[in-house]
Amino acid sequence: MSRLDDARRHHEAGDFASAAPLYQAHLERAPDDIDALYLFGTLLLQIGEVEAAREPLTRAVTLSPNHVPAWSNLAVAAEAMGDADGALSALDQVLRLEPGDGDVRSVATRLRLDLAAERAATGDLGDALEVLAPLRTAGAVDPDGAALGCVAAASLLMQAGHLDAAREAAVAATDLAPGPETWTVRAEIDLARRDPRAALIAAEAAVLEGGGLNAALTRATCLAAVGRASDARAAFQALADSTGDPVLHLRASLSIDPVPADQGEIDHHRSAFAAALARLEADPPVIDDPADAIQQPAMMFAYHGEDERPVVERYAHLLRRCCPLLTEPVPLVPRRARPRVALVSAFLHAHTIGKLTQALVHWLAPRVELILVRWPGPEDGLWQSLARVAAGTLTLPPRFADARRALAEVQADVIHYPELGMHLPTLLLAHGRLARVQTVGWGHPVTTGLDSLDAMLSVAVMEPAGAEAHYTEPLIGLPGPGVFYPTPVLPADRPGREALGLPAGRLYVCPQSLFKLHPAFDATLAAVLAEDPKGYLVLIDGEHPSWTTALRQRLAPRLDLSRVILLPRLDQRQFYGLMAAADVLLDVPHWSGGNSTLEALALGTPIVTTPGRFMRGRHTAGFLTLADLPVLASATPTDYATAAHSLATSAARPHWQRHAACLFNREDPAAATLAHWHALLEAGGALR
Repeated sequence: MSRLDDARRHHEAGDFASAAPLYQAHLERAPDDIDALYLFGTLLLQIGEVEAAREPLTRAVTLSPNHVPAWSNLAVAAEAMGDADGALSALDQVLRLEPGDGDVRSVATRLRLDLAAERAATGDLGDALEVLAPLRTAGAVDPDGAALGCVAAASLLMQAGHLDAAREAAVAATDLAPGPETWTVRAEIDLARRDPRAALIAAEAAVLEGGGLNAALTRATCLAAVGRASDARAAFQALADSTGDPVLHLRASLSIDPVPADQGEIDHHRSAFAAALARLEADPPVIDDPADAIQQPAMMFAYHGEDERPVVERYAHLLRRCCPLLTEPVPLVPRRARPRVALVSAFLHAHTIGKLTQALVHWLAPRVELILVRWPGPEDGLWQSLARVAAGTLTLPPRFADARRALAEVQADVIHYPELGMHLPTLLLAHGRLARVQTVGWGHPVTTGLDSLDAMLSVAVMEPAGAEAHYTEPLIGLPGPGVFYPTPVLPADRPGREALGLPAGRLYVCPQSLFKLHPAFDATLAAVLAEDPKGYLVLIDGEHPSWTTALRQRLAPRLDLSRVILLPRLDQRQFYGLMAAADVLLDVPHWSGGNSTLEALALGTPIVTTPGRFMRGRHTAGFLTLADLPVLASATPTDYATAAHSLATSAARPHWQRHAACLFNREDPAAATLAHWHALLEAGGALR
């Protein structure tokens, strides 16, 4: 019997100690014996000598590139040593030789997914995607594995903010292997891309494919995003009842109808929210990522006309109890002579916040080191004009913990949020002290309930007496209109009445989002039409059809709906056409016009308004006061209707346009903003 046969016999009997020296002795005489190299390497693997095993196995496959068992064991050795690249290289050789080996393919798929996640965790997205590339292109032989690769790539791309590329990968996944996981990921990406209708289609598919809790939760989130609040509320409530998860009770309570039927419905929604908070307060859960767990902001409650401070402050305190990350300290840099200012918003594009902020950005750019911080979103002309003048820009990663870290790493002297409350992740960032000075503007003029902000930069002329009690933030009133707003460039080709499909009668236009029309304002709208039998009420459709339907149903008992015109959603040129066609604008005292008021005044369109109880209902009154234009001190529906009819039948447009000119091109609000930042920095960020 040869020495190799003797070694093999001992090996097969489990006598590794006797077999090893026999293999070694044989290989000294026959170093290129492929079988001996393979068997000796396998023995070394079996006794745990992993590193030593790689040498004979590597020699074996070098001499015999088609030796499948040697490649397989070489993959095992490489993985055991933590060399995922080496293991994948060996497994690829096995699959080259035996492409139908499902077990090997499964191992290779797992390794690729793990390695891609590891590379992505170190910030190397390119390497992670490169690792996944062979898996993603293997659809012909392994559609399930290719789908997993596409799902992994889609998730990584979404986390990095590359949403279009992420969707391409998600679509490829659903094409390869339509199932709960692939459809759910596709829905999540469509939500991130702000395409909730496409997201709902994908989420419904995930549920139909037998998806579990995650698919059902994604579907409920999509229902809320497309405006189907009652359906979303029912879906979240069913999930809450089946799981006992108090966060899902909260999400059900946040899914409120934006256009409530009456005050009773408002009271019901607010009571349900308070009950959900009480449930969480009784046994606060640990929430690692509140942006992902909750997703919906509580902004719609602000349109109910109530004092929001008590409930908002309570909610903020609860979130901090549930998520310690929100207030985790970060090191702050010494104050710079030329401040580094991070302006943070999800709406730095063609949005009301972008429009109200753009002149401030251009004014600040040469005076501070200005960093614009945004979330993934539209990169339209407005954003590009802002980005060109800023010292730098940062697009935050979607995961909240990563976004918080990225904002902290900006090391700003001042963080300014133009609004807080409309976008949950941005509001969550403001919970922490990430800069020496942190302020919030009046883009969403409601308190945040936080003690981590050094000032609410409001507008002095718009705040009622005793307004300090409405805010947890120290209140600072900016001068003038509170915004540096250039005179609007009015499009000469704006459409007229006929092009907009408007009748020849007098037009009483209320151009606000439908959720700003409080049920208590319905009586005023009815009085306006009663005062002028030849008049028409003109509104603009809601963002979602369900909002328009809800408003029509609410108005039907009070108003002749044949005299109520609901225009489809308008672009900027059409909106200016409507403002020019209006005989008078109707301002809502529960939530007043801001940007729309300034655009209307640039055209000289008269506006009827009365100051509301809170700053959010006093924007137009403040603008008109500054422009020495009439404001109703207080108004019953009849008083309001009489004033509206009087303005609609007057030739007041030139007078209004001339007086309103004082509101535009005023730099003093921007200069005051910068002066307050310097004062806060000098005071160490504390006005309290």
